[in-house]
Amino acid sequence: MLGRSDMEPDAFYTLVNAAFASPLRMPDITQQISEDILSREDDFFPLQADFFGRLYNEKITPFTNVRRTSLKKTLQQIDRYYKTRGEYGDLFIWLEQQPLELVEILEVLLKALYKANRALKRAYADLSPDEIDELRTLIPLFAVHTVSDENTRGFDQKLLDLCNRVHMKHVLDGTYILINAIEHANKVHHTMKRPLLLAAPFIFKTAMGTIIVGSTADDHYNEQACLVLDLEGNDTYADQAGTSLSPLYSSLIVDFDGNDRYTTRADNAFASGLMNIAVLFDKKGHDSYHAGNNSCGNGIAGAGVLIDHEGDDEYRVGQFGIGAGAFGLGVVYDKRGNDYYSGKHYCQGFSMTKGIGMLVDLYGNDFYSAGGEFQGWAFSEESYKSSSQGFSMGIREYAGGGFAYLLDGTGNDSYHGAALCQGAGYWLGIGVLHDTMGNDFYSSIHYAQGVGVHFGFGCLLDNEGSDFYKSVAASQGLGYHRSIGMLVDYAGDDCYNAKRLSAGSGSLTGIGILNDKDGNDTYQIGAADSNSLGRGTVDESIASIGLFFDEAGDDHYIHSRWFQNTDETDKHHGLRSDGEKPLSIFNKKALFIPRIARPARHFVTLEMPDENDPSAAERLYTIMTSENVAPQTRLAAAKMFISLDKEAVDFLIRSIRSQAFVRSLQFPARFIKDYGEELIPRIMAAIENEKDDFTRAKFIVYLKFADDPKMVLPLLRSQLRKQSDPITLATTTLVLTHFLDIGSEPTFIKLLRHDDTFVVLNAINALQTIRSSRAITALPELLDHDYYGVRDNAALALHSFGDTAIEHLKIIYPECTGIKKRMIDKIFDDYKDLSR
Repeated sequence: MLGRSDMEPDAFYTLVNAAFASPLRMPDITQQISEDILSREDDFFPLQADFFGRLYNEKITPFTNVRRTSLKKTLQQIDRYYKTRGEYGDLFIWLEQQPLELVEILEVLLKALYKANRALKRAYADLSPDEIDELRTLIPLFAVHTVSDENTRGFDQKLLDLCNRVHMKHVLDGTYILINAIEHANKVHHTMKRPLLLAAPFIFKTAMGTIIVGSTADDHYNEQACLVLDLEGNDTYADQAGTSLSPLYSSLIVDFDGNDRYTTRADNAFASGLMNIAVLFDKKGHDSYHAGNNSCGNGIAGAGVLIDHEGDDEYRVGQFGIGAGAFGLGVVYDKRGNDYYSGKHYCQGFSMTKGIGMLVDLYGNDFYSAGGEFQGWAFSEESYKSSSQGFSMGIREYAGGGFAYLLDGTGNDSYHGAALCQGAGYWLGIGVLHDTMGNDFYSSIHYAQGVGVHFGFGCLLDNEGSDFYKSVAASQGLGYHRSIGMLVDYAGDDCYNAKRLSAGSGSLTGIGILNDKDGNDTYQIGAADSNSLGRGTVDESIASIGLFFDEAGDDHYIHSRWFQNTDETDKHHGLRSDGEKPLSIFNKKALFIPRIARPARHFVTLEMPDENDPSAAERLYTIMTSENVAPQTRLAAAKMFISLDKEAVDFLIRSIRSQAFVRSLQFPARFIKDYGEELIPRIMAAIENEKDDFTRAKFIVYLKFADDPKMVLPLLRSQLRKQSDPITLATTTLVLTHFLDIGSEPTFIKLLRHDDTFVVLNAINALQTIRSSRAITALPELLDHDYYGVRDNAALALHSFGDTAIEHLKIIYPECTGIKKRMIDKIFDDYKDLSR
């Protein structure tokens, strides 16, 4: 079936065929999708309309403007459609006292809800009322289904048949109607001059559901509604506020300002599209989203979209949320802020059969955690199910999977999971994790970090930064059972830590690829016979393929019998290459892909400024980083920018403070090198005087490009000792780890007791990287830590220290009990396996 060109051009089979027929093109396709999103962030949804449409083999209309009439006529249309007669006298009396902009916003949003409901009705036209009721009872099975359910032989085929008869074109058309209405409302709100005069929320009823307009105070919402519109205030959304639980009824939450709390223990809340369309838009504020299963940007036979523009936000769900889709669309789109994502299962860019699950976070130092709730999946009793962070799965022996995508734009990010996560595909599913910038930390147990399992395709791409990949086994570019898995790291001094079946490994007719294109890398990968680093296993005369390529850099291999600057064709169906000659397997520049091609671009002409112009640096920087300017013009602007000396330095310092600088400056090392003598001291001074934690952390990141570590080490050490905020501590630890700073060992030891999990994980990484002898006695205390990720990483670090750590663990073992004892047992067993 795979690779046939004469197949029906149905949704995801077309994409699966493309992935398997030309797997080496998939990183370039992903790069192109991500570049479009990052360069035109305000057009994210219109950009994706064509891609969504191609997945469903439909033509989607991305710009569906809702033509204004009047609020009264819109309510009359609604009443005629639903054959009701509403009483709106109090509404129009109240509206006479409000700004005209508010009236326009209400009219546009209500008209959009009405049109979205009509689109939903067309989507379900092929299902009878009885079948719609039956589907409503079967839908919850999607959220509780697991890949370990005895091959899912008891799964109800009726559910698949009913879902497959829902027309996704109309669901997506309705979704775009709501999103375009929100964008219109946002523009109108921006022009609002007269303040809202409302002491308490105003509520009125329509045939579509309850409408609530919030007050200027801190409101508390706990009522199901089709529309909640709130212009300001630190509000609380409890229970299933702002949600329509009835099938084929859309819902909207539009909150323009305030530090808001969306919190409930219930399922199906906050942009939950279960047989309907639900959109949540929060423009400003540090917000928290806490809910049960099927919540926060999920779609099952419908669409759920959560959009958050600004603020340091926190997302916590149970199963199936934060960008999860099955026979539908689930999206979370977070623009700015240092965000925290946590879920138990099926979340953070997850999809099942014929679903699209996307989590896109453009800016900030973000933390992703998935798992920790459901134990015992295949590997060991200490392993958890994650099934998240760019993971797609089909229903084994019944139906193929979907498309899952996690994109993180900038920042030093941390990803923590267990099994099946971080760019993984299972049973004709395609899962992608793409991180474009930052020093990132990836932690998992197995089947993770660019893995394809049982006819799946998984891909992890990391463009820039010195990254740390940590897993136990079966990870980091593994293809298992007629699958393809790949991990591609384009730049940075990276570290890979795993055991068997990792780092470009194929098993059971699979193809696994690891390609590191640049940087001085360290490979702490298994032993010579661990079927890793470009090896394919052979089982019953069935061959697999493992490919490992390190194209440049001074690399170090631990536990391996072969070293850098060698090419080797392994007798066990593998290829290994480490050398200075680029292989050009994957290009950073995206290829032109006809099916997923961006529109033809017409370059604009921008006049080069005079060197004496006070704003020359800013204007040149705009030219050299603009996507709409011809390449030769950008190059000329860059050369002129460098010649400005002091003006360029002043501008760079100002720009580092701005969020936009981090995204558009793709090669910061080049500028640090050009201006090192003057720029580095200025950055150091800015760090000392900076009061904002996030801005200070951004400056600290740039110190890693200093040519002379002796210049910056004293400042970094002092920051590590005196700072208490987690952002500065975590970032400083990463940079000191990059410099292999032994002098910070005592402080790293102290950070193991810090309250922030991200800081503790970075401290473990630092102690392992600098080969700290004191860590051997300190790390065992973390083996019974409350967070399983800390326990696992402490165990992996102790394992990497070898015989010395094993002897110490033998000494303390008799006094250990509970989970610490089980963790040490596991370290002993794994160490025996590796030494065989």
